[in-house]
Amino acid sequence: MIYRQDIQILRGVAVLMVVLFHLQIPFFDNGFLGVDVFFVISGFLMAKLYDKGTIADFYRRRIDRLLPAYSFTVIAVVIAAYYLLIPVDFSQLYEQALASIFYLNNIHFWNQNSYFDKASFNPLLHLWSLSVEAQFYLIVPFLYPLLRKRKGLTIIVFFLTLAACVAIQTISPKTSFFLMPFRIWEFLVGAWVAWYSREGREGISQNLNYQILFLALLVISFFVIPLKPDSGSIVLGHPSLAALVMVLLTGLIIYYRMPKAFESSAVGRSLAIVGDYSYSIYLVHFPIIVLWNYREFGGTILGSDSILRFSAIVLSIAAASYLSYGFIEKRISSYFRASIPRIALLLGIFLASSATVHLNESKFNETQKNIFSAWTDRSVYRCGKIFRVLNPTKEICMVSDEDKDRRILLVGNSHADSIKTSFAKVANNKGLSLYFIVQNDPLVGSQLDANKIVKEAKALGIDYIAIHFSNNIYDTPEDRACIESLVDLSHKHGIEVIIISPVPTYEVHIPQAMYQAKNGVYSFEIDRSQHNIRTSGYRAFSNGLAARNIAIYDPAEILCPTEGSCSFADATNKPYYFDSSHLTLTGATQLESLFNKAIEGIGKR
Repeated sequence: MIYRQDIQILRGVAVLMVVLFHLQIPFFDNGFLGVDVFFVISGFLMAKLYDKGTIADFYRRRIDRLLPAYSFTVIAVVIAAYYLLIPVDFSQLYEQALASIFYLNNIHFWNQNSYFDKASFNPLLHLWSLSVEAQFYLIVPFLYPLLRKRKGLTIIVFFLTLAACVAIQTISPKTSFFLMPFRIWEFLVGAWVAWYSREGREGISQNLNYQILFLALLVISFFVIPLKPDSGSIVLGHPSLAALVMVLLTGLIIYYRMPKAFESSAVGRSLAIVGDYSYSIYLVHFPIIVLWNYREFGGTILGSDSILRFSAIVLSIAAASYLSYGFIEKRISSYFRASIPRIALLLGIFLASSATVHLNESKFNETQKNIFSAWTDRSVYRCGKIFRVLNPTKEICMVSDEDKDRRILLVGNSHADSIKTSFAKVANNKGLSLYFIVQNDPLVGSQLDANKIVKEAKALGIDYIAIHFSNNIYDTPEDRACIESLVDLSHKHGIEVIIISPVPTYEVHIPQAMYQAKNGVYSFEIDRSQHNIRTSGYRAFSNGLAARNIAIYDPAEILCPTEGSCSFADATNKPYYFDSSHLTLTGATQLESLFNKAIEGIGKR
């Protein structure tokens, strides 16, 4: 294929946008759109490459191009992480490394939270996009021949996949973000340009006005589109209609090319060089940023907190990119163009990951391991991802294993989610089924208001409602009014309501603070009086319920005895919290006697 400097410039722009976004440089909040640019370029190049050779040739060229630098990067990250990480964080990297062997990182991260949520430790998060590309390559030999020379069918597939992407965006933004079928339309824009552009001719494809216009619009769009990437908006969510703008602009730039004066300028030549290095830059930059910023239990920390750290990160990215491109891509990759060496690369990822995960854990004692267990000591989030995908219109799910004659609905935010398993266990033993709200912020700051909750509850035959929110929800009169409206409306429809007070919370990440504490001396402890001060907003709310004869059950009665400090871990140092405020399964188990008392009291007021 003829070398296209304009495409290398596009690659350079795209990778710089992604890197600057991950470095959290001001004004580059939309830098992740660089990945969408890459998808269009990839769609274009695959259409060109697949026109030459057999299916086997196509797959072989893709493997030879991508696998060596990819494998060496993963192995290097695993080895470096062995010396830096605690087991709870290394185990997350281990799972990501295994997923990378089969190019399934996008599915692995889809099973977590959003790409933009940084609570988990994900040094290989960026590999999701390479997994999407690899999965698309698998269908190229079947999809492209079907669409080639069939403009009408190509347009139909484009709009069908775009419509599916936008529709899923309103239900599960991370599904449309991570999964390949909902990105096909982006690749097809590039393929369309490859099939129907007039390369090598003068005329429309060389129009200088269009070249300047579309290049300027692309650069401006990175900065001016007010994206809300985690929202369900079909306009400003991602990927949705805003991404369509970037995708079409990229396709138009490839079609019309760039001004020759810009390509030959110092800026153009520099961007083209960055484009040459773009694959290696993309591979190494994210783990370098994350590992430089690593803190135990800190999740995925991007950006930098000082000029010195920023300089170290940038220099590390430059050095690693230079080595990856110059040594691996250009020199030794040719040694891995046979089946056995390719398998050896993937086997190297497996062996390096499997060996180091056990060696890493062996460096710590049992007390420390108990602290680390907090990360995994929790249940499936809300109603589970599969339920959300298979039941996109449902607002409530059943948490209990079996349906009982009596039903209770637990309403609340992530704090309710952290107690639902223990609450369901107690309810089941008392002959009740537990139901739960699907979305994380029902009632407060949500379209699922009191009227809709009660309507859904009546339709499901809910007999009782238990309300449990975090303390901060009660700090504003508007939010307290929302909860009061649910109480009043439920009573109006004959549904009894109980309140479970907020759990004690801390100023520190409990497992992190326990691990960092010296000689078991904890400076972050609180007592009952401090908890009462922190929950003053909730106290005002609960005092207002006195006239309504609502049963209230306070977790502080168990976690914060009147004498002494509040409990945050058991005798073996297993934390009751997996962060500063959310209970682990171990912590929620401590409240089962309270839940038992609450359920026994239902119907007796």
